[in-house]
Amino acid sequence: MTQPSKADLTDQYFKMEGDHSLFDLRSNKDFPIWDIVRNQIWTNLIYSSHSINNKLPLKKRMIDLVKVIILFPRIFITRKKYFFFGASRFLNQRGEYYDPYFEQVKNILGDNVIFYESNLGKERYVQKEHIFSILPNMRRIIQPLLVLSKIYKKNSKTIDKIVHAVNSTFGTSITDYKEIEKIYFDFLVDYYFYKYLFILMPYTRCILMHQ
Repeated sequence: MTQPSKADLTDQYFKMEGDHSLFDLRSNKDFPIWDIVRNQIWTNLIYSSHSINNKLPLKKRMIDLVKVIILFPRIFITRKKYFFFGASRFLNQRGEYYDPYFEQVKNILGDNVIFYESNLGKERYVQKEHIFSILPNMRRIIQPLLVLSKIYKKNSKTIDKIVHAVNSTFGTSITDYKEIEKIYFDFLVDYYFYKYLFILMPYTRCILMHQ
């Protein structure tokens, strides 16, 4: 049996979204839950597998955790005008990871900027004065609390509709309840983290790039 082309899958995907009214689905907190999970579901479909496992060795994770604990408090101590949400994903000839969008504007922003590094686990970075994202560690702590709060039960019917729509359309187990629940829980942690972070940092202008 010939595998459908990416264009065919795209048409099927859009049709599924419309037929099952997925964009109309809301969580108990009125978030558009399909918008939150659809990118990961599409990735599962294209690569015929769930999220790629990029788990770092334990020693490296512990080193990164220490860096986060040491550097993150600077976000409240160092008063800066700009908050740049960075992602150093490109590698230069010196073996250092950098964010090309930040490189284009750093001279304009000068020293009055917090570079918030979201791409963790690299040995060397071009940007030395950066603050590492604390979110991956916060998710591990907060997710069990969300489970205990039974938020998942309040969204069970909505998640079931998504799982049914995806798996019945593509005839295979593209996703499951547990995966969608985890993506949504990660989103909640991220949402409330940034919401209260910027309340505590009202003087900062946030710069986000679509990467």
